[in-house]
Amino acid sequence: GVIFTLSTALGTQVLTLTMTAAGYDPSLTAQSEGTVSGISAIVIGIPVIVFILAAICCIIYPMSKKTFEKLMSELEKKRAGEKNDEEGLERIV
Repeated sequence: GVIFTLSTALGTQVLTLTMTAAGYDPSLTAQSEGTVSGISAIVIGIPVIVFILAAICCIIYPMSKKTFEKLMSELEKKRAGEKNDEEGLERIV
């Protein structure tokens, strides 16, 4: 669908920009050592950065099974038009 197409387009654009930033030249049969090092840094660096950001989010917004169940319960109440109690969900909501 549309989301898949947009995510593919965005991924392709990000890949192109990062390869260009690393110095990739598609007309060369062999890339320079600097380009290979840059590509390696990107392949390793981006996942590490994303992992660190995800870990920070998990620390800031901890989600236990009990908290998740309360969140889902309160969300159902809100969707049904009932008054919901956000006590205990202050860091999430």
